[in-house]
Amino acid sequence: MQEKGLILCFTGHPFPVWIWTVDDASEDGSELKITTNMFAYDCLDPVRPETEADGEIYRCDTKDLEEVVCFLDLFHRELGIDQKNLAGYREDAEAFINTGNMYLWKDEKGRSVARCCIFILQ
Repeated sequence: MQEKGLILCFTGHPFPVWIWTVDDASEDGSELKITTNMFAYDCLDPVRPETEADGEIYRCDTKDLEEVVCFLDLFHRELGIDQKNLAGYREDAEAFINTGNMYLWKDEKGRSVARCCIFILQ
């Protein structure tokens, strides 16, 4: 959420709440609400690793739907939070893919080993 210099990131247990404000921020009576759950945040000053990872980033399209559904299901089962049935994950996966912001990391053998979905807050 972004409101007059306030950015609030909440994901739910077991993740913390992150709050960023400008130095002169004060309470302004705004009603806070959750607009999206985030499991990561943008790093504006990344540190390049000393060694390059094998593989490459891959933007998902509709042919990757079932693979993304499996990733979502496994992720939420492992964490034990925000769990849905497969139909719910399929709906989410379709929406993520349609935005063009769903990615897989393919290792040097072409196997998908990680996923990332980028949320753009407006």
